[in-house]
Amino acid sequence: LDVSSPGAERKLTRAADYERYKGKLAKVVLREPLAGPEAAELAGQGSLRGRIAACSDGRITLEVEGKGGKTRAIVVDLENVSRAQLVLEW
Repeated sequence: LDVSSPGAERKLTRAADYERYKGKLAKVVLREPLAGPEAAELAGQGSLRGRIAACSDGRITLEVEGKGGKTRAIVVDLENVSRAQLVLEW
């Protein structure tokens, strides 16, 4: 009998996954880089690493550490997510 598991760095594919793992650290790869005033210092990045703060109405909110160690909330449409997975914390 062979039993497998998605592991500690499990993929996030549905809105329910983000809701279930709220508060966990995740890496999110975007289809289109960030743009807009709320992501000014992160603009142009194709991936984000941050804590899942919320998921509602087809959007996820990540708490991302920016310049100077400041944490800021970044909202990303689920349609713009290419792939996402949990990040193992040591």
